[in-house]
Amino acid sequence: MMTDEDIVDFVLNYEGPPHLDPGDPGGETKWGMTKPTWDAISSMRGEGLPFAEISRSDIAVGVFWYYFLHLGITKVQSSAGKLALFDMCYLQGAHAMCECFIMDKFPSKSDPAGYAGILHEAALMTPRSLVIHVSQYRLSEFYHDLDLNPFHPFAWGWVNRLHLIVQRCQAELAA
Repeated sequence: MMTDEDIVDFVLNYEGPPHLDPGDPGGETKWGMTKPTWDAISSMRGEGLPFAEISRSDIAVGVFWYYFLHLGITKVQSSAGKLALFDMCYLQGAHAMCECFIMDKFPSKSDPAGYAGILHEAALMTPRSLVIHVSQYRLSEFYHDLDLNPFHPFAWGWVNRLHLIVQRCQAELAA
């Protein structure tokens, strides 16, 4: 069974090293972390570590604090459910969790209380149901993007990524 740290490592390993792709809507990234997201997390943690100086381990600590502790993904009991939620939030933003669970109002990044209801609902679902629910939401979003632009350079990579995540979730559910 994957630990929370294993989940973070799994996703960061998929993201790969720092790169600047002019076609990436997120801009420059380091292991999938964008500068605006890092600046927000670093500010909330009171660190102020500049994006240019961060390492993979800084990102791992920051995302663990933000997604697992601050937003509360640790409340979900199954590693498969945590992996599905974390990968969705990391790739698509924490607001995706709100959209996935059909919230009318998105909480602010600095207010974890707004996410408590979502994570309570997610924690009550069976691990299999949670993985299916998150995956169906993500596929609908990806296919909507493909409808708008089937030649988007990242779209098929997103679909392949979801396939990899679902495979790993299935392995976790079987363990």
